[in-house]
Amino acid sequence: MPHAKRHRQSLSQVALAAVLFTACAKAGAGDSSAPLETGTPAASSGSGDPTSAGADSNSSGSTSGGVGGNPHTSVGSSSVGAGSGVGGASSTEVSAGTNASVGVGTSSSSGQGGASPGDCDHDVCTVGAALKSSCDACSASLCANDPYCCDTAWDSLCVSQTKTYCAGDPCGLAGSSSSTASSTGGGGGDGGVLAGDLLITEIMNDPAKVDDAKGEWFEVHNTTASPIDLKGLVLRHQLKFVDANAVEPIGKSLIVQGGGYVVLGNNSDPTTNGGVKVDYVFSVKVTLNNTKDYIALETSDMQATTIDEASYDTAKLKLTGKSRNLDPAWMSTLGNDDDTHFCGASSLIANSTDFGTPGKSNDACK
Repeated sequence: MPHAKRHRQSLSQVALAAVLFTACAKAGAGDSSAPLETGTPAASSGSGDPTSAGADSNSSGSTSGGVGGNPHTSVGSSSVGAGSGVGGASSTEVSAGTNASVGVGTSSSSGQGGASPGDCDHDVCTVGAALKSSCDACSASLCANDPYCCDTAWDSLCVSQTKTYCAGDPCGLAGSSSSTASSTGGGGGDGGVLAGDLLITEIMNDPAKVDDAKGEWFEVHNTTASPIDLKGLVLRHQLKFVDANAVEPIGKSLIVQGGGYVVLGNNSDPTTNGGVKVDYVFSVKVTLNNTKDYIALETSDMQATTIDEASYDTAKLKLTGKSRNLDPAWMSTLGNDDDTHFCGASSLIANSTDFGTPGKSNDACK
């Protein structure tokens, strides 16, 4: 409520508010001894949302387990309080001379390592902007293992990796089994495919035998022992903040056998695409830039879970007429995030002058 619109209330109203406040405190799980403030509202001591504790009108108790003090975005936050302090009614304000509020003390939620606003504007279980390693122990551990999460974006793959790199499985992902989930063979719509079940392992972004518009392709590898149908998954070209509309649903059945490979390209005719057997033709929404680019496979549900992603930059590895070949020693969701784990393919494509291993195991990098 703006300061200019606050109305002064009589001392009897203040007393009534104090009685109501005491009753609410006894009914909640917090400390019933919190004092009635009659001065200027105290500032929150949390390092997240600067609003004082309990200001969330949706809560009926305190927020528990928060990271950063904002109950709307913190890990383990709850609309029903189970910890200390009084929530709920703390947004009710009364006046006694100066603007006053029914206070609940100061916020006691844990901070995000002292990081400034914007560095840690969401928790590790929420997709969003890249987090800083200083946010908390989980982000520090994960960013050390997958720098993409701190350098580019904290996407759904970063969230899924919290169960591997963060103590205590903060997002409750333990118990998910990649092998059992992918055995359904379903695509993105049924949630049967998990992050890491599929890998982008080879990219031909700059062929020499034919024009780019006829010969671009990339390869996807099934890391599980069961077949996976890619129908229902979504191809993303460009990061969301660059172009949110650069997506294409895979609209037909495209089965990749357990341990096998499929090739997705812009032209399925081997006589004009450089001699490559292409299993799925994508539209012009997906193009592989010659300088640097980003490709991802996502689920089509509301979560848009990233199954795998790969990015490249010719400033680190420039190739023409050779595919960007992921070294077999780095076959993982983390391995293909780094251009230094790729090299130019050394195997000649049949009936072509270009090099690559589309649909087959990759060449080892020397």
